[in-house]
Amino acid sequence: MNILEKKELKFLIVLLVAVALFFGYRYFNSDFKVLKAQINDDPKIDEIVKENESIWVDIDGAVNNPGVYQIENDARLFELLNLAGGLRKDAYTKDLNRSIKLFDEDKIYIKSINEINIEKESIKININTASKEQLMNLNGIGEAISSNILIYRETNKFKKIEDIMKVNGIGDSKFNSIKEDIKVE
Repeated sequence: MNILEKKELKFLIVLLVAVALFFGYRYFNSDFKVLKAQINDDPKIDEIVKENESIWVDIDGAVNNPGVYQIENDARLFELLNLAGGLRKDAYTKDLNRSIKLFDEDKIYIKSINEINIEKESIKININTASKEQLMNLNGIGEAISSNILIYRETNKFKKIEDIMKVNGIGDSKFNSIKEDIKVE
């Protein structure tokens, strides 16, 4: 094959590919137009599209305007918070992920700082009433020290959590390691 024949062959191949692409585009484009026209004429499709455009989400707790809101189906929590008038000043936001995607029928509850404090307080161990086993759950408190606490309690009542340092075996460092986990009532 000489150079002229190679160029003619390349030109012919390019021309065939171009013609195939042209007719293929017209064929697929016309099918797409027919499909699009069928979808647009179908009332069931319109209902499905409308249903998928928005969702309903309930938000409560430490927000300025709690309630049920209709939002777009791809909305995020920060958008719902804006609709609900924002967070109250006492909202606990440390564990709040404002970027989460919302779904239809979600229930979002924003805790307040007071609720968090009450939850933490309820899981603290009351050193005036705790069993030996409960006391042993405290950091650094073993069987011997928990027994010392029980012996101390037989004749004394803890009036404040710092009183636990009067128990044999509990000094400043041990108290500092358990003070967030104990209470007196």
